[in-house]
Amino acid sequence: MAPDATEPADLRPLREHLGDLPWAAHLRLVGVASSTNDLVWELARRGAPEGTTIVADAQSGGRGRQGRQWFSAPGLGLYVSTLLRPPQEALSTLWTLAAGIAACEACRHCGVPVELDWPNDLVHEGRKLGGVLVEARQNAPAGSELVIGTGINVGHEAEDFPPPLRERASSLRLVLGRPLSRLAVAAAYLRALAFWHARLVAGDTASVHRRWLALAPAARGRRVRVRGPAGTSWEGITDGLDPAGALRVRQRSGEVLVVRQVDAVELREG
Repeated sequence: MAPDATEPADLRPLREHLGDLPWAAHLRLVGVASSTNDLVWELARRGAPEGTTIVADAQSGGRGRQGRQWFSAPGLGLYVSTLLRPPQEALSTLWTLAAGIAACEACRHCGVPVELDWPNDLVHEGRKLGGVLVEARQNAPAGSELVIGTGINVGHEAEDFPPPLRERASSLRLVLGRPLSRLAVAAAYLRALAFWHARLVAGDTASVHRRWLALAPAARGRRVRVRGPAGTSWEGITDGLDPAGALRVRQRSGEVLVVRQVDAVELREG
């Protein structure tokens, strides 16, 4: 695809950096997208091949979990979505874990020691640097379809975040104390995502679980409060993942409950 004036210039060499990665042939760079996930879904409806990937310079309507807005400043972050068509029986939660691993590994490859919070938040010293939103369509013409959207704060200074986010958000630049290339982060992320995609397609869910747990120290032995229905809540200790990727929490009684609602879990001090 020939370069377009609306493409982010610093990301144009991305295709070359991906080398022989098959997805490189289906990579599109855009200026401002309403949402990279929405653009990929539109391409999927037109029959786009698996691996179709959109990388945007900015998003006007980026979103996170529960429909929340994702702050997507122009030229500062990595905003990328990829179309996958996994086996029909695949669980989208496992792909969420795999995408989180890929994003975390990309940051670490670039020298930033980020960790994962269940299931897919990138964090450093309590501040969020990025996250993953996986959307599934089970009755697509080609079978199961997923769009994996990932946002990583790369070049933000503290003043680049809106005031409500400055106390809880960070960026790779802020952690490193120096600028970092979005190109390097994007290439590392897409290569890692392709690797973990191949592991899941091969049925190797055990490797995904092990790697995710290695990157998520808070998933074992951390005290949390879990909000239940009708305003109820209880406390317990995190105890890893169940086979489907849900969080296991051990109550004081010793009983282990499985938590699937992400926003119901809050880390506690002590």
